[in-house]
Amino acid sequence: MDVRVPQRQCVACKARKEKSDLFRIIKQNDTPLFCTNGHAQGRSVYFCKDKSCIMAGKKKNLASKSLKMHVEAAVYDQMIEAL
Repeated sequence: MDVRVPQRQCVACKARKEKSDLFRIIKQNDTPLFCTNGHAQGRSVYFCKDKSCIMAGKKKNLASKSLKMHVEAAVYDQMIEAL
């Protein structure tokens, strides 16, 4: 039996990894949220669980560009704290 593992792409480094190896920011009701469980619905953007990818995303405002809305620096800080 062939079991497929969901793959997603980090917006910072463009690496494709398993969904479980990435952090997720979702756009839910026009509010950006750091998704901790991976099951919330909404448009999303993924980051590697690596401080350099998160900091590059924060510096270049990559989540804001992908989600087409303003993402606060606090959302990036939540990802760094979760490392």
